[in-house]
Amino acid sequence: DEETGLQIVKEAMQAGLNACCIHDAGRTQVPRGSMTAIAVGPAPVGRIDKITGHLKLL
Repeated sequence: DEETGLQIVKEAMQAGLNACCIHDAGRTQVPRGSMTAIAVGPAPVGRIDKITGHLKLL
């Protein structure tokens, strides 16, 4: 959910990692402004896993 995504981005940035939220442009079925993805990195996998390791892979 969006709250979880925002928390992950916040934790990543606090850890000194690059991170951002990607929001939909609203040109499809997803409402404009909906957060559809997050990006963390680049960084060594161990640093990223400390933030995202608990997430389920799709």
